[in-house]
Amino acid sequence: FTAKRVRREISRGNSNLLNGLNLSCWKIAGNGGEPVRASTLKTFFRTFQHIGFDYNAAFPCFGLAEHTIMVSGRQNWREPTVIRVDDKEFQRGKIMLLEDSDSSTTVLVGCGEAYAGVQIEIVD
Repeated sequence: FTAKRVRREISRGNSNLLNGLNLSCWKIAGNGGEPVRASTLKTFFRTFQHIGFDYNAAFPCFGLAEHTIMVSGRQNWREPTVIRVDDKEFQRGKIMLLEDSDSSTTVLVGCGEAYAGVQIEIVD
């Protein structure tokens, strides 16, 4: 929401909105949205890179608000994991990695590994 609002305000002529803001010290920018969208990560980066935001600080994670703040996340400082898979295979429960995106591509964002002591079970 932040990146969209900032971009909207700047397009309305409020170009001083980010003056004096420096995000170069920001080491973790958690995104626990459901789902975490690659487009959101990229939009946020493009909006704030000129004031020091490092894409490696983007921290896709998964939490259960009714349970805990975080279930999984990356454990080192690297670029978020984003993969493209064949949509038809994905709908069948299979992963077929693709290099390029087109209309039959699903883009997935990895939310890291389970933290120590956390056991994850996916049930239907």
